[in-house]
Amino acid sequence: MKIQNLCEHRTNGIVDYYTADLVENETTIPVKFSMTGNREYIAYNLKTEMIYPIESVGNKKLDIKDWRDGDEIVLVVAIPQNN
Repeated sequence: MKIQNLCEHRTNGIVDYYTADLVENETTIPVKFSMTGNREYIAYNLKTEMIYPIESVGNKKLDIKDWRDGDEIVLVVAIPQNN
């Protein structure tokens, strides 16, 4: 999948979270990126509410500030969100 429309969402100049579309062929998944307690990012599917741990982005870019539209993103198997 590729990242498209990566966007920072800020409050008072501080980044609260990031959103993007993950695109592959004819499939587009709108996601919100969140950092876990162990400082890794997950992708939260805004339509299905599934959580996807992120295996890698681009050439192992770990800091979301280095991610760009067009970067390849590899997700791990989806995890249902606990309510």
